[in-house]
Amino acid sequence: MSESKFSIELIYDTACRALKKVPNSIKELISEVENEFKVSGVIFKYMDEEGDMITVSTDQELLESYEILRELQIPLFKIMIQNGPNFKQLEKDDSDIEITENYLNSVRHMVRNEMEKSIGYNRVTEPIWENVKCDGCQESPITGFRFKCTVCDDFDFCEFCEMTMQHPHPFLKLSTLDHSVNLIKVALDNKPAKTFTKAVTMKKPKMKFVQHVSYVEGEKVKPGQVMEKIWKLKNIGNDEWPAGCKVDYVKGDLQGVGYEIGSVKSGDSIDVIASINIPPTEGRYTGVWRLFTPDGVSFGDKLYIVVQSLYEDGVNEKQLNDLVELGFNREKARQALRLFPGDTQEAFKYLVNNN
Repeated sequence: MSESKFSIELIYDTACRALKKVPNSIKELISEVENEFKVSGVIFKYMDEEGDMITVSTDQELLESYEILRELQIPLFKIMIQNGPNFKQLEKDDSDIEITENYLNSVRHMVRNEMEKSIGYNRVTEPIWENVKCDGCQESPITGFRFKCTVCDDFDFCEFCEMTMQHPHPFLKLSTLDHSVNLIKVALDNKPAKTFTKAVTMKKPKMKFVQHVSYVEGEKVKPGQVMEKIWKLKNIGNDEWPAGCKVDYVKGDLQGVGYEIGSVKSGDSIDVIASINIPPTEGRYTGVWRLFTPDGVSFGDKLYIVVQSLYEDGVNEKQLNDLVELGFNREKARQALRLFPGDTQEAFKYLVNNN
C-alpha cells in the first residue's frame, strides 16, 4: 500500500497553527503545543470520518489515527486542543458555551465538506428537504438522510449531526421524499405507549477500549491466515451491558466474525474475540470494528486493527513453489528469494549461475 502524506494543523480557541513535521508521540505533540500556544495540561481531540469526536491520549492512539488518515487519503489532519480539567477556563458561562457550539458547528461543516470531496460524495442524487432546517448545525435545507424526532413537534437532524450530537428521543430515518409525509404522520399520530416511553429513556451503553490482548498494531501475520483478535474493553457506564453484545466489522481491509459475550456489570472489563480473515497477498492492512448491542446499536470506542502481512522469512510462498516446480531445491530457492525479495527472475538467474 502506498504511503500517502498529510500535514497537521493544531486548533486552539480561535487560533490555528500548521506543524512543520508530524509528531511521532504524545510527548512531541505536547511540546509543539507548548511552543505554539504557551499552554500545558491540554486534551487532544479530532473528528473522524464518521463525524465522531475522538480523544487522543496515548502514542498508540496517535499513530493509529495517522494510519486511518493514510487509508482514507485525507491530506490535512486537524487536531483540536482543549484545556484540561485543572484549568479555570473550563468554568464557562452561557456565552462561552454558545461560542464553543458555534465553533463546533463550523468544524462539522468543514469536516463534512472535506469528507465528501475525499470520497466523491454526490449531493445531486440525494433528496433535498426544502424548508427543513437541521436543529444541530443549522444547515438548511437538509440534504440526504433526514432524521425526524418521533416525540418533539418540530425537531430534525441531518445525518452528520445525528451521528455526532446527543438527543434523548428516537428518530425516524427518512431517505426519500416519497411517502415521507405519511411516515411522519404515522409516527406522530400514534402516541407512545408505556413500553415505548420506557425505550425512549433507556441509556446507550458506554464502553472504553483498554488494550490489545492479541495482535498489537503493526504485528506481522501470514497472508491468508485467520487470526484470533482479542480486545480488552471496559464498561464505564452505570448500566450493565445486556448479554449478546458482540464486536462486528465496520470497514477496512480486515473482515471476519465477532463472537457474542455475556452481560457485563458496570466497572468490569472483558476480553472480546473476533476471527479476522487476512487478505491472501502481502501488505499493510487496517480494519475498523465496533461493539454492538443485541439490537444492532453500536457504542463505545472504535476498535482498530493494523497488521503487516508477510510470508515467512519475507519469502513469497507462490514464488517459492514456482521455482521448485522448475526443478530447483526448495532451500536453495528460498535462499535466492531472500537475496532478491519479490523478484522471481533475479532469483532464477542466481540459481542458474550458482547451481
